[in-house]
Amino acid sequence: KHELFFSNQFLFETDNGGGSWRKISPDLTRENPGIPSNLDPATANDTTYGERTYGPRWGVIYSIGPSPILPHEIWVGTDD
Repeated sequence: KHELFFSNQFLFETDNGGGSWRKISPDLTRENPGIPSNLDPATANDTTYGERTYGPRWGVIYSIGPSPILPHEIWVGTDD
């Protein structure tokens, strides 16, 4: 089976070349890690995501990899 993963604060998976994506994780970033110092004021104040409003969550998943210990388990690393 060929799978491809994509992430923002959630982990997504496709097994049909990107024809459709399935969210396979909850939000994996911290609830409120503080405002990163490198954000401009407009971005720092933006708490919207689509039509829903969330608290300040700027973290993202930066690394995705298969577990070296358990088959069918995926490890991720976030920036927060």
